[in-house]
Amino acid sequence: MIRTNKTIRCCALALAVAGASYSAFAAAKSQGQNNGQPFQAIQNRIDANLALIQANQGDITALQAQSTSLLEAFHSLGTSLSELEVRVSSNETDISSAHARLDGVDGSLASLFSEVSELAARHADDIQLIHQQIDGLSASIADHSAALSDLSAQLVAKAAELSAAIDDGALAVDGLTADLALLNAQTTTLNLQLANAQQTIAALESRASAQEAELDALLLRVMTVEDQVANHSHGAEVDLSGVELSYESENRNVHIFKTPQAAVLANYVDFCESRGLVWWSPKSSADAQLLLDNARAIDNYHTWVQVYGLVTTTGNPATMNGYAFAPDSPSCVAGSSSGWAGVRDWGCSLCDPDGDGYGNTGKSHCWDTSHQYDWFACEEN
Repeated sequence: MIRTNKTIRCCALALAVAGASYSAFAAAKSQGQNNGQPFQAIQNRIDANLALIQANQGDITALQAQSTSLLEAFHSLGTSLSELEVRVSSNETDISSAHARLDGVDGSLASLFSEVSELAARHADDIQLIHQQIDGLSASIADHSAALSDLSAQLVAKAAELSAAIDDGALAVDGLTADLALLNAQTTTLNLQLANAQQTIAALESRASAQEAELDALLLRVMTVEDQVANHSHGAEVDLSGVELSYESENRNVHIFKTPQAAVLANYVDFCESRGLVWWSPKSSADAQLLLDNARAIDNYHTWVQVYGLVTTTGNPATMNGYAFAPDSPSCVAGSSSGWAGVRDWGCSLCDPDGDGYGNTGKSHCWDTSHQYDWFACEEN
């Protein structure tokens, strides 16, 4: 386009030079006293216009190259945005599918939890990558914006320069003015594409943020499923038959069961688990003390509460799993570092049934052989 216009203008200038030369020759012939002066003036004007055209042609060519480069860059940006659009839509579809799967949970909790966990991890990484790409595109758009601003400034400056330079030779620079008009149109198109790209990126950022919120909600549901899987009893209901006392403490239910007389504790290690429960363990000092208070309130007697896996220490204060509590005799008789531990709110309040100290009978009554029963303490999550 530029070469064609330049060729036409050069032909026009050649004709103009030929015409001007002929006119100058005729004028010189009719006016001998001024021979050569009119031709010289016209030639000077033509030379000036040619110099103006040649001086500005290089600048306009450079500006057109910049415009072409920016158009190519925006085409690449559009392709990247389209790819991001596809990935964001794919993530939304996967998240919706995961929610639907969770809504239809029946008996396959363990399998579903594994699949959802893999999905959450994969899409968390994907969303992070999308944000990184969006940041890169935003930086690229900022660079393009700066380039556009610079191009616009150069166009304004060039238009002002041409406006000041154009005098009687206006016809000679019509081609330059047309090129500038084309560049202005391209600049307007680039600005429009830039605005559209910025709007698209803003929309993608909004959708990516919404996906992060959806992932957070999904992960919360996954953790709920995980808890259900961890406590899933494979169809067995919690068995509370024979429970002596139930109460709520620290956001879970605690159940106290009566043992057989002189129960051999080694035979009851899985007593709580066989009922769909777990062995009680204290969650705080108040929780530890509440077990003793409630157990004593049942029969107001020195009955032992036997718990498997409980760690106790004697002293002032005595502790259960590190939590201090205050029975009648915290320093008597023996703590337990593993296995079975007996506690009560009565004189000589700690017993280690299978330890090396006093009361190591391996039975639920510790040293109190007259007991008709003792207690097991389980909890329900």
